[in-house]
Amino acid sequence: MTVTDDWDLIRVRVPSLREFGWVVGGVVGIVFAAAAVGQLLAAFGIEVAQNQVVVVGQENPRFSST
Repeated sequence: MTVTDDWDLIRVRVPSLREFGWVVGGVVGIVFAAAAVGQLLAAFGIEVAQNQVVVVGQENPRFSST
């Protein structure tokens, strides 16, 4: 944007109260959906895969960042 000096392409404004409500409702909905999916997986005994980086870090603490 600095090179082309075309700052009119970016519009910034304060969200309305309704838009802010959508954002808050969306975040709350995502948290509840994640909890519900976790409960369903636990109820059916389905285990989720672990990230291999986490597994390596747990098996060999030498790679830990702390």
